[in-house]
Amino acid sequence: MRVKPFNSVFSFHDCRIENIEEEKSKITLYFDDGYTFKENNEGQADYAMTNPRLVFHLDESIEYPSSEELNEIITGIIKEFDEDFEDLDFPTEEFEVSNITIKLFEENTYKKITLKEFLEYDFEVINESFGYCYARFSGIVTKWDKDFSADASIEIFYNNDLELIYDDLVELEKQEDL
Repeated sequence: MRVKPFNSVFSFHDCRIENIEEEKSKITLYFDDGYTFKENNEGQADYAMTNPRLVFHLDESIEYPSSEELNEIITGIIKEFDEDFEDLDFPTEEFEVSNITIKLFEENTYKKITLKEFLEYDFEVINESFGYCYARFSGIVTKWDKDFSADASIEIFYNNDLELIYDDLVELEKQEDL
C-alpha cells in the first residue's frame, strides 16, 4: 500500500534500517518494522507495518558539482584573501555534495561516512524528524562481531515528495494499563 506520509501518523522509532538504495531520482530506506496509528470507534488502534519503506523523491534537475570542482571553488575563494595559499592537500571527498549525508560519532567528533560503509553496520532509529524537503534519522549503529556501537545520523534532502510503502498492516494487541 502506498500512502502519503504527511496524511498519516507513522513511526520508525526502535526500528532498524535494513537497506538504503540511492538512485538518481530517489532514495529508498527499507525498515524491519514500522508503526502507524488510526482512530476508530473504540479509540486508537495501533498497527505494525510489514515490509515498510520510505521513498524520498529527488529533484533531478539539480546537478551537484564534483568534489574536484568544489575543491577548485574553495581554493579560489581562499586565494582571494591569501595570494600565497597553495592548493588544498586533503581528500576532496570531504567536499562531496549529495542528497544523503551519513555521519558517525566516533572519537568525540562526527565524521562523514559513505553509504557503503554505513551498510556494514546495524542502525537502530532512535529519533526521526521531517521538515520541508529534509528528513533526519538519528540512532545507534552497531557491529556485534566487533563489539562496536556509536551514535549516527542520516540526513536526506529531497523534493518534498515522499511515499510510505508497506505490504500490510497487522493490528497490535492493546496493552492493559498497569
